[in-house]
Amino acid sequence: MGKVWVASALILVGCAATGGKVEDLTPEMRLRRAEMWIKKGKCERAIEELQKLLTRFPGAEWAPEARFFLGEAYYRCGDYASAASEYEQVVEQYGLSPWAERAQFKIAMSYLRQSLPATLDQEETKRALEAFRRFLEDHPDSPLAKEAERHVRECLDKLAEKLYRMGKVYLKLGHPEAAEIYFRDLLNEYPDSKWAPWANYELGRMAMERGDLEEARRAFGEVLAGNGDERVKRKAREALKKLEVKG
Repeated sequence: MGKVWVASALILVGCAATGGKVEDLTPEMRLRRAEMWIKKGKCERAIEELQKLLTRFPGAEWAPEARFFLGEAYYRCGDYASAASEYEQVVEQYGLSPWAERAQFKIAMSYLRQSLPATLDQEETKRALEAFRRFLEDHPDSPLAKEAERHVRECLDKLAEKLYRMGKVYLKLGHPEAAEIYFRDLLNEYPDSKWAPWANYELGRMAMERGDLEEARRAFGEVLAGNGDERVKRKAREALKKLEVKG
């Protein structure tokens, strides 16, 4: 493929220098040209070229690659919804193609790029999480597997953060019962997330305020036993010292 790309690129340069017409280029050369435009950030030109190619030669052997790069062009433009649609067509229509694996990964990435901050709606985060998990099920030995696993953790942490932020909002509004529901949901659904220790700390603090010292000690102990960062562990240690004073 590398030799073909280099040869096509040289021909393209030659055509440009001599004023050659598009009609002089083979479909494969036009595909390489579109790929080159994507790399240079000229995604709109690439989209137009690839759409023409796929319309004219829908059954060509290079069609899966062209469809994938059409997705790449949209992705580069920031049109992640259209990118996901093109990648999905690669997977659905050319599932046995070597491009299908990469396309499936980029479907998940397209959802992730549309994910909003944790305080806002997390529907796209959930879609990304599901897509990454599906990718890992279908391609556990893929070179992209480690990156997919990292994004799974990223999605889980973001969904956990959503619950944590909601709990904090209800605490601020003076509704500890509602806040506790969110914190406990976080611990049940995302026990390994980086926000779990923070949820335990808030539950411990709430228990201490209502006089349930045994529950407070348990919650702060969970913080210290977990893998939370030093900030929340320091807060838990300080809270336990206050409990020792109270007896």
